[in-house]
Amino acid sequence: MVLTSLYLEIVHVQPAKKEPVDGFGSEKISWRDENFYIYEPDSLESDLVLPLDHLSIKNEHELSDFSWQEKIIDEEISNFRELLDCKIGKLTLARLLTARDALVSSDKSVHSEEVLRLYSELMRLDPPHSQFYKDEHSLILFEKVISGRESLLSYCFRYRNLTSSSSSNPICLRLNGLSLSRLGSFEKLLWVQMLDLSHNELRSIEGLEAMQLLSHLNLSKNKLGSFTSLESLRHLKSLKVLDLSYNEIGAHSVDTTRYLCSSPLCHSIGSEWDGSELVTDGVSLVSYWEAFFILKGLKLTQLDITGNAIADEKFTGISG
Repeated sequence: MVLTSLYLEIVHVQPAKKEPVDGFGSEKISWRDENFYIYEPDSLESDLVLPLDHLSIKNEHELSDFSWQEKIIDEEISNFRELLDCKIGKLTLARLLTARDALVSSDKSVHSEEVLRLYSELMRLDPPHSQFYKDEHSLILFEKVISGRESLLSYCFRYRNLTSSSSSNPICLRLNGLSLSRLGSFEKLLWVQMLDLSHNELRSIEGLEAMQLLSHLNLSKNKLGSFTSLESLRHLKSLKVLDLSYNEIGAHSVDTTRYLCSSPLCHSIGSEWDGSELVTDGVSLVSYWEAFFILKGLKLTQLDITGNAIADEKFTGISG
C-alpha cells in the first residue's frame, strides 16, 4: 500500500510517484532480517553514531559533589535489601537503584541487571499491576541498550543496498524483538533516521516526535490499538516509510486513547471537517477520521497497514 499525501480540507489520494526513496534507490523497503547487515564503523564514519556525552544536557549550576547523596541512597538501598520478601521492598529497591545510577554513577546502567530482575519478579508476584512493572522494565532495558557506544553499535545495521553510498544509506537502529512496552531516552537517539521497533509490545509511541530526522519507521507486530496511539507521527515531517502491519488497529470497540485527538464530528473542529468533503470514490471518510487526522500532514511514499482490523476493502480503496 502506498500513500502519498493527505490534507485536512479535502482529502486527495494520488497515485504514487515513482521517485526513489532517499538512500534506497527505487526499490520498496523490506524489513526482513536478510536485508540488513551489522554496521561496522570505520574512521571515516566515526561520527555517524554520536558519542552519548555529546547528547547529554548539562546544567552549569549543577553541583559536582554527590558524595552526601550517594551515602544517603546507599544507606536506603541496604535497608530495603532486607525487605526483599515483600513487593513494596522489591519496588522501592528497584527505584533506589535506578536513582543511584542516574545521580552518582558514570555508567547509568550499573545496576540495570538487578533492576530488570526485580521488575520481572514483581510482574510474577503482582499480576494486577503487571503492566506498570512491564513498562518500568522496558524503560530500564531501553536505557541499558543505548547506554554505551559498544552496546548501541550492536543494534546498528545497514540496509543491504550495495549501490548506495554511506552518506545516503542511513544507519538502521534495530530494537526489534525486545518485548518493549514503553519507550524513553529519546534525547540519545536524535541522530537516528531509520528505526525498527517491530515485534515488541508497544501500545503507544509517545515521545517519538523528538526524533525529527526519522525517515523510515517499522512498528509492525506490536499492540497498537488505534491511530490515536500514533499521535506522535503527526510531528515527524521527514517520515517517508511507515510499517504498521499486524497491530490491533480497529480491533477494539472502546478506544481509551480517543481523547488524544478530536473527532471530526465535534463542534470544536468547526467547518473544516465538512461531511461533504469527507467522501471519496463514494466512501465516507468519517469512519476513518482518526487515520486521516494522524496521517494527513505526512508525505509518505510507503505505508503498510495489512494485518489490522481497519484494513478492510474500503480503507484500502481510499488509501491505496
